[in-house]
Amino acid sequence: MSAILLIEDDLTFSTMIKAWLSRKGFEIETASNIARGLTLIKQSQFDLILSDMRLPDGEGLNILDYLTSNNISTPLIIMTSYADVQ
Repeated sequence: MSAILLIEDDLTFSTMIKAWLSRKGFEIETASNIARGLTLIKQSQFDLILSDMRLPDGEGLNILDYLTSNNISTPLIIMTSYADVQ
């Protein structure tokens, strides 16, 4: 079974994505901020990380920086619901 980390601060969206992925057979861990996400990354190995772009304590790009700095090759998908991404 593939393990996915979902870092999303919108509880409704996070619950929806988690339920959908769980029905597809994925094991899902969730975090609502970067600090918790990084803690989970340090504790477990994931096959994929899905992260919101804008989080309460930073941006999804901070996750990318952490992965790169620590030579972690886990694929990362950064998502956003905002229409304007600079």
